Amino acid sequence: MNRKWRLVTCVVLSVCAGVGASVWLMYLRSGAPYNPTRRTITNYQQIVRAEYAFHADHGYFPAGVATANRRTGLSWRVAVLPYLGEQERELYQLFKLDEPWDSPVNAQLIERMPPVFAPPKIPAPSGHTFVRSTQGYGGFMRLPESPLEPHNTPGQLLFAQSVAAGSSFGRSRNTIANGTVNTILFLEAGEPVPWTKPDELTVSTQPDVVPKMPSLGGVFPDGFYAAFADGTIRFFNRDFPSDLLLTYFDPSGNARDQYKGAQTALPKDAVHTEGLPELGK
Repeated sequence: MNRKWRLVTCVVLSVCAGVGASVWLMYLRSGAPYNPTRRTITNYQQIVRAEYAFHADHGYFPAGVATANRRTGLSWRVAVLPYLGEQERELYQLFKLDEPWDSPVNAQLIERMPPVFAPPKIPAPSGHTFVRSTQGYGGFMRLPESPLEPHNTPGQLLFAQSVAAGSSFGRSRNTIANGTVNTILFLEAGEPVPWTKPDELTVSTQPDVVPKMPSLGGVFPDGFYAAFADGTIRFFNRDFPSDLLLTYFDPSGNARDQYKGAQTALPKDAVHTEGLPELGK
């Protein structure tokens, strides 16, 4: 009887060890939490899919939510919540969309930041994210303090009606003159901000104005990740030329005219996001 039970025990332990090893291997391959690089790429791909899904529904990339004082009150990160998953859709329903990010109700939701916006490697203040887009002249969005268009109502999702007409609180694929392959949608900032706050990286490519490069790369010591508007995820080393980097911030393509040959300088290694909906040409 003892020999029989020893045999059974050995078989059971062998099976469990095999299953455990397989599960452990699958867990390691998933990248979380032991591989911050893999986790960052996975998170960025999920966010890109959410932005594309938003675009497919509304015709434009998200740019935030309007408040009663005709300003941008909530970030684009809040606007994409319904496209990130069921829990995020439920979280979206709790926001007072016509109030700013720091109103009494909305401020309570800062602590409930979805994991997809959380840094995978270093600690950050609770509810803060390094995932930010760009704003200003030469950025993907206008400054949040800029007045909204007359047709924008409190609680309305913000996106461009026509960039040519001056409404650029968001952009469609068709208005990215720089090309989606050359335009950064969002990236890893150097400083984290409350994820609900419409606080992006301010850049400027205005003629006769010395451009100031925003702080970048707050997670990885040797560089930062960026998601492009075509769905590719690329890693930039810290020694990447800043004037060249500015050309990838500017959807209008004006900065590219000042720096020829920029397309050939993109980092060669790129991870493509699969399953993106077709947004038109």
